[in-house]
Amino acid sequence: MPSLPFMAGMVIRTGDGNAAARRVLHGLPVAEIPAGILVPPECAGGAALVFAP
Repeated sequence: MPSLPFMAGMVIRTGDGNAAARRVLHGLPVAEIPAGILVPPECAGGAALVFAP
């Protein structure tokens, strides 16, 4: 287990070009980045979360 504080993140690959992720994340302050959709840590339990197509 890393010492606190530490950076945590996940990349979740989708098979539908992020269509389902966009529906689920609608209304949240997400960012479109070259790798996909970034959900900021304050909206993802403290971890950076990227949905990648």
